[in-house]
Amino acid sequence: ANEFLLDVFENILHNAIKYNRNETIAIQINVLREEINKKKFIKLELMDNGIGIFDENKESI
Repeated sequence: ANEFLLDVFENILHNAIKYNRNETIAIQINVLREEINKKKFIKLELMDNGIGIFDENKESI
C-alpha cells in the first residue's frame, strides 16, 4: 500500500505542475481527521491553481 500511495501522490503533484499555466504554482495539502460511524479516517485534500480537470473527464477519474 505504501508504494501505491507514493505513486498516487507523485502523479497528483506531477500533474499539478505539468498542467499549470501560472507563473507561480500553488499547491495546498490539508490533512484532516474524521470519524464516521465510530470509524476513524484520515482525509487528504489536495488543491492547486492549475487548469483543473475538464468536466467530460471527471467521471473517468
